[in-house]
Amino acid sequence: MRCFRLTAFLFAAGSIPVYCADFTLKATPQTVVIGNYSAATKPVLTVHSGDTVEIETVSGSTAQLHRLGLTDEEIPAALAAIERDVKERG
Repeated sequence: MRCFRLTAFLFAAGSIPVYCADFTLKATPQTVVIGNYSAATKPVLTVHSGDTVEIETVSGSTAQLHRLGLTDEEIPAALAAIERDVKERG
């Protein structure tokens, strides 16, 4: 399958372009699941064949990162928000 951007030209008569999209999925309290995966969980992003997705991940806890010597400024704000707002832990 070949992806065409919106500025692409069709060279062959009858060709059907496949438009691909680029997505970035950020780690936020609305997109993170901790401790389980359920078929009942609604998807936060739908993609199609040929789309490109960049997925942001976080790991550990702010307490662990502080013990490793990181300052609050060096810890992603998303991690603190996830710790604070994601109540369901599987």
